[in-house]
Amino acid sequence: MPNKEKIVIARIKSNVRKKGFATVKDLQNAERLLKQNSQDPSLWCFRGDLIQLSNGTVSWKLTDALKSYRRAISLDNTFQEAYVSAAYYHYAVQNSPNRAMKYLKSALKIKSTKVLLKLGQEIQKEIRLKQ
Repeated sequence: MPNKEKIVIARIKSNVRKKGFATVKDLQNAERLLKQNSQDPSLWCFRGDLIQLSNGTVSWKLTDALKSYRRAISLDNTFQEAYVSAAYYHYAVQNSPNRAMKYLKSALKIKSTKVLLKLGQEIQKEIRLKQ
């Protein structure tokens, strides 16, 4: 990924952290990046995450987030992050733990310590919240 794209993504992430949600402008910037590089699964996954983090005032629907994750997976079926994001979508948005588990199982079949570590940390947080 070129430096310019990394800078734009960093800016978007910073905006989302500050506001607590993704704005129309954040999603428009992500769409511009996708127009420049529509074959990048990480950008599709990022788009899906932004849609999930939107405040409800955007024209994208939550189902567009899942479409983004599926697109990322179709571009690279070893891109673990897309499986994990799709699992979260099914768990948190659709309240469908069985579908979430299918995506998590697919993610776990892929050898990548970075995403597995993040997934483990998120599961630990969830368990702590329930205690």
